[in-house]
Amino acid sequence: IGNNKIRKNKFTKLKKLNYKIATLIHLKSHCGYGSKVDEGTVMMQGSLINTNSQIGKNCIINSHASIDHDCLIKDHTHICPGVTIGGNVKIGKNCWIGLGSKIIENCIIGDNVYVAAGTVVIRNLKSNTFVKGVPAKYAKKRLA
Repeated sequence: IGNNKIRKNKFTKLKKLNYKIATLIHLKSHCGYGSKVDEGTVMMQGSLINTNSQIGKNCIINSHASIDHDCLIKDHTHICPGVTIGGNVKIGKNCWIGLGSKIIENCIIGDNVYVAAGTVVIRNLKSNTFVKGVPAKYAKKRLA
């Protein structure tokens, strides 16, 4: 389920019913030494998670996304295909990191942040915001 809100609602309902939700890691993806991928998360083909990174519950790490060392991706976040995330990046809950976006090392991204496709994030981002462009700039309206 690609929509974060719908996926989170389904996950929460299943957990309330005491279901154990599988974590799915494609055989042609890679999760580095010391990294942790939590319950309900899906790693698609060609995705890469480097050393000592943590991926929360119910996330999507889509095809050919690259997450470098010591990153933290919190629950219900969608990392779209081709995203590149530098080392030591922290991404909050319920975020959407759009197709082909790039986030430089050491950035902190709050909860509920929408990063448009192709955006280059070079500084920390506040919660509940939408950014787009190169470099990323805050926008007034979020795309659909």
